Amino acid sequence: MNIVIIGCGSLGRHLVKAFLDLESPPYIVIVDRSQEALKLLPVEFKGFGFVRDASELSVLEEAKIERADVALMITNDENLNLMLAQVAKEIYKVPKVIARVIDEDKKKSFEFFGITTINPMELAAREMVGYAVKE
Repeated sequence: MNIVIIGCGSLGRHLVKAFLDLESPPYIVIVDRSQEALKLLPVEFKGFGFVRDASELSVLEEAKIERADVALMITNDENLNLMLAQVAKEIYKVPKVIARVIDEDKKKSFEFFGITTINPMELAAREMVGYAVKE
């Protein structure tokens, strides 16, 4: 399996760690604007990480998006995530495109275009409530 991740903040690093924990880890390409962010990837990471501004669409080609089975757009810029997710889905025909979105109004735009969204804050809140009320 080939995975392209755009965004190497805290969520990106946690995703990489989670994928590496799989019995058969996928090949991962991760892109971020910050060299410092990429330096924080786990030492076990054997994929390809590079520093680029993902708002330049040529970056998706450099990341070999056309070979991706899954594309995760998880930058802090939800408008950028929407644009990149649409391009990955419509132009490069990536089978699974998932985007990070927190703003509920913007989430509707993603859903309009058929893009799966994840709100990490919502998931964390649900998990914490579950632990809080667990007996």
